[in-house]
Amino acid sequence: MIYLDDSNLIQRAVDSDQAFHVDVRTTNIKSVFLNGEQIRDAFYVDLEKGFLIRIKTDIECRPVMISGELAHEILFGDVTVEYRE
Repeated sequence: MIYLDDSNLIQRAVDSDQAFHVDVRTTNIKSVFLNGEQIRDAFYVDLEKGFLIRIKTDIECRPVMISGELAHEILFGDVTVEYRE
């Protein structure tokens, strides 16, 4: 299992207008897309580096738990966001 250093992700979101973390600031992001497909449950998005982190789900869209903790997955590609008006 890989452990993520959330503090570095938070700092990147604070320092950049191309990175977003759910704990940093209120955004007007309506939807997140990876290669044109809408992604749910993303908690970190980096438009510049082309990746996002979300809660991993099983085939029935239930969160995956490992040793009592939520599992996350990192997805790479063309990351875009749709903003609220």
